[in-house]
Amino acid sequence: MFFESLQKPGLIGITPGDHRVKNEMLMEMMVDCACEHSDYAGFGVNDIERTGITFILIDWYVKTLKSPVYGQMLKVVTWGHDNTATMVERDFEIRSEEGEVLVQATSSWIALDVKNHRIARVNPDMYAPFGPEDKRLFERKKVFLRGREKLEEELSVVERQISRGSLDLVGHLHNTAYMGLAVDALPDDVYAKTPFPEFRIHYKKEITEKDKIICRYGMLDGKHTVVIQNEEGMENAMVQMW
Repeated sequence: MFFESLQKPGLIGITPGDHRVKNEMLMEMMVDCACEHSDYAGFGVNDIERTGITFILIDWYVKTLKSPVYGQMLKVVTWGHDNTATMVERDFEIRSEEGEVLVQATSSWIALDVKNHRIARVNPDMYAPFGPEDKRLFERKKVFLRGREKLEEELSVVERQISRGSLDLVGHLHNTAYMGLAVDALPDDVYAKTPFPEFRIHYKKEITEKDKIICRYGMLDGKHTVVIQNEEGMENAMVQMW
């Protein structure tokens, strides 16, 4: 099923001057829509005690065709289309009230057994209530990071301590906050170009409140890239913007 949510971006999620919606806010709007869809399907936040399951993002790819701006009422649409034994894929479109497609995105999620803190199996009975569709916007192999990429040249390093306010319901850094970490790590001249019309994120290991984070910025395949890792050198995520 195609699930639709009407949303209007707030002040905290827009750029100075031209009032475009920042990429972190675009992500937040799409995640909120996905959560509403999960609520409807019976696998939402309030259902965790019954199901024991929540869904964790492992990949994002987002492409802005035309930047939404402050004050616009936006239609955020999402639908599922493919799944494996442990993973589901979900696409998004953000449209104007008139129906113009402004943003397209695709994502991958894994099911997490909250009690045992391990990956859960996605059986047909679990995925059927979401009403998966045949429509897919992108081929995952063409748009997602593979997780083995390395910076061609490290240009700057920034250290960060995670705040309690940025944690999600299972005690991990909220998925949209990774974009904030990456943007903060950009040099001033690159930051001035944000928000970039395309970005992708590959999540490898969760970040918790105790973690001190190191963000390493450089270029990879002509794209501005930030590797987020902990003090031990373990990579938590990679963010690319272009």
